Amino acid sequence: VTRKTTETQQPRSFNVRQNSTCMASLTTPRALFATARERQCYDRRRDPMTRAHARDDSSSSTTRREALLLSTLLATTTTTTTATAPAIAALVDAESAQRVFVQVSTAIVAIAEVKSSGEVVSRGSGIAWSTSADACYIATNAHCIASSTGSGKSSAGTLCLYFNDGTKNGVSVPLTGKSEYYVDAGRDVGFIRVDAEDFPKDFIPPKAAIFGTSKGLIVGQGVFALGCAQDMTPTLHGGVISGLGRRVPSKRGGNLAGLIQTDAVVSESTSGGALCDSGGRVIGLLVTSYGTTKVNGVNFAIPIDVARLVADSM
Repeated sequence: VTRKTTETQQPRSFNVRQNSTCMASLTTPRALFATARERQCYDRRRDPMTRAHARDDSSSSTTRREALLLSTLLATTTTTTTATAPAIAALVDAESAQRVFVQVSTAIVAIAEVKSSGEVVSRGSGIAWSTSADACYIATNAHCIASSTGSGKSSAGTLCLYFNDGTKNGVSVPLTGKSEYYVDAGRDVGFIRVDAEDFPKDFIPPKAAIFGTSKGLIVGQGVFALGCAQDMTPTLHGGVISGLGRRVPSKRGGNLAGLIQTDAVVSESTSGGALCDSGGRVIGLLVTSYGTTKVNGVNFAIPIDVARLVADSM
């Protein structure tokens, strides 16, 4: 508060910023203070005990200010760190994906049809089910190996299989009348029996995949979808089980029930491939749905226990 000066008053001889009742300078002579309150304030500040208390209060205030400043800085640092911290969680574990691909990809087979014109058209994928000295059995979807909607056994003379032997193009195996297939149209599951004589000389058939069970699966469980791309080479997509017991339309007519739903990518060329758990065990056969509406991230697999039932009937 600044005191106003009239024409009859003498001007003050000290700094205007110090012209306050409680802010008198200790260097200003006592006689220059006009009021009793200003002189009382002057005397109190000159008193040694009062000055000691003022120093303590000043030190205490400084300590409080430093503590407040420190807490403010810590709060700001914590907020900034929280806001800019990168996300480290991942739905697919890279180490598991690499291990599963190495373990299962050699058992994945590309299935194609040889037209009368000689054109080779991709039909889907398959999995090495079992191998013996006489034959190799491939599990796949029924629609990948038969155009008709009927069930039963037939010659596989129009099919050509591509096995992954670690090379870029793999091994092409055109089938003859000695090889045959069996399909269950209602379940969209089929098996190809590749006769040993159809294999090229010195060719070693792939080892069968490791098959698990579709019992005890839970939503949220990590899975991997393995099949063959359009160029007949193995491919892998990761995801989770997003539903169980699903019912969808089948390409061969009717509906497929009890399917495993996953967000792992399934395409026409990978249909018939393997849905594996994180341990590389096959828990389902990939299958494409043919409903009127398709939703991205919603794909399906036939439980592997259903494929076992078809194998038993075969």
